[in-house]
Amino acid sequence: MSIHHTRAMLAAIALGALLGGAGPAAADTRIICTSTAKGECPPPPAPPAPPAPPAPPAPPAPPMASHEDMIHGAPPALPALPALPMMPVPPAPPAPPVLPEVPNAAHAACADKPDGARVSYVPRKEETMTGVCTRENGAARFALHSYRRER
Repeated sequence: MSIHHTRAMLAAIALGALLGGAGPAAADTRIICTSTAKGECPPPPAPPAPPAPPAPPAPPAPPMASHEDMIHGAPPALPALPALPMMPVPPAPPAPPVLPEVPNAAHAACADKPDGARVSYVPRKEETMTGVCTRENGAARFALHSYRRER
């Protein structure tokens, strides 16, 4: 190794100590190889070891029993909840009402109406039939859509 190389290394170390003083972890380490003897440079220094991880925190202390619990002991356990009662079976739905026959007068009311025309027919004072006029085999027909009977 040449004297020039040794002086350069010492200067770099001294400068690092003066500027940082914190050691190799805080200062930037730089090696300049000026030796041409056999074309070899000295190996770089090993990196510093990483710091050890911090210790895990201690587990929390178990809760302390109160003075009352120490004197009287633990409170008694709660009783089990009662079983839910069975739900009653719902009754069967009533049978649908029987629709009346469409009277011939309702079909006759569609004779002069186009297909799809909405028509209301009142067979008796408290009944109303609502429907649509259609054609079936060339004859006008009243297609019942709703039937209302007031009481």
